[in-house]
Amino acid sequence: MSDVQQGVFEIRNASIDELDEVVDVVTSAYREYAEFIPDERWNRYVDNIKDIRAKLKEAEIVVVLQDRIIVASATFYPKHKREIDKSDLVWPNDWTAIRLVAVQPEKRMQGIGRMLMEECINRSRDQSATAVGLHTTSLMSVAASMYEKMGFVRVPEFDLCTNPNLPALAYKLTI
Repeated sequence: MSDVQQGVFEIRNASIDELDEVVDVVTSAYREYAEFIPDERWNRYVDNIKDIRAKLKEAEIVVVLQDRIIVASATFYPKHKREIDKSDLVWPNDWTAIRLVAVQPEKRMQGIGRMLMEECINRSRDQSATAVGLHTTSLMSVAASMYEKMGFVRVPEFDLCTNPNLPALAYKLTI
């Protein structure tokens, strides 16, 4: 029996007093990629992760708690907030977006990431979004495989190349 079946789960938005714990989960989940990214770029990426409070203007920090402990999170950009704030994300305004999907390393491969993604997709449907967009890299092949199994397809016209050695590959799920 997997931990998903054994544990008691709650999925909700993180509270303000949980944001530091979320940062710890995300940095822990992404730490394995540090060796593939130049130090200066990696440090900027971690600074962006740590600046979680700035994201609250246009995003929701969705968390999965297992037995009252945060084990996963995602930054979800709702359609309605993007329309109001004119988000600088690359996606069309009638899409929602997901960033920084993170599962504690010791909790991976147990369905928690999929549970988190399904929550974000359901929120997108509730908002009548036409699609959900996200970016990943070739380093994150396990995540890309999960996204593809969930129905996401590549949309190269939305790729980002801020790092020519590691482009951010765009995916879309039509709702």
